[in-house]
Amino acid sequence: MSQPDLNLANIENLKRIYQTESSILWSRAQSVQIQSLVEENRFLNLQNFSAAFLGNRQLINQNTDDIFRDRYNLLKNTPTKNTNEKQYIDALEAQSRIDILEHRSKLNHVMQEANIMMAAINRQLSEVVEMMQETNDQLISFNNRNLDKNTELLQNVKQSPSSVESQQISAIEEENLARLKKLQVDAMELEKSIADVVHVTHANREAILKRTKHNETSRTQILETRKHLADQHLQIEKLIGA
Repeated sequence: MSQPDLNLANIENLKRIYQTESSILWSRAQSVQIQSLVEENRFLNLQNFSAAFLGNRQLINQNTDDIFRDRYNLLKNTPTKNTNEKQYIDALEAQSRIDILEHRSKLNHVMQEANIMMAAINRQLSEVVEMMQETNDQLISFNNRNLDKNTELLQNVKQSPSSVESQQISAIEEENLARLKKLQVDAMELEKSIADVVHVTHANREAILKRTKHNETSRTQILETRKHLADQHLQIEKLIGA
């Protein structure tokens, strides 16, 4: 190959390297952005979980306890004139206890399902951590290998490179070109995959924000129930001991 042809081939290779480098570096930046968005979504999800379970759920359970406590006191303080009325009140008391037991049983099943899902999430998160740790080990090995290669090059640079045969150079160039073509294909595929994940991540953010709004609406409804309960308390207090 003549010198002009060699120069042209080198320029084409440099262009390929530059294009591939740009694509890979852009993918790295996009991956970091996705990690940031995913972490933000995880934090928002935890906030929503805390608001729904530790906040709203506890207030709802308190309302439930107060509602059935009021019903118990209401029935206990309802006067009866005969056996039939007494049996009716007793039946209502039993019905009330069954109501709350059914409610609690259904809630227990939901909580167990949630526990199973949370355990699976934790297992998946552990797998992600393990993958990151394995990747770090590979990165350390990669750095060590290339540090050794630098040491080898430092030793060789003291020798004349003219001793390198043209066949050896051609072999390196052919290998470089093959690797570069493979990298270009891989970079294009990765860009598409990253674009899909970005879309999903933004969609998740919208869904998370809707759940945040739902928590706020639920809190308003819960507090409205508390107001009605307060009014009901006063009425039942008048029945006690009347």
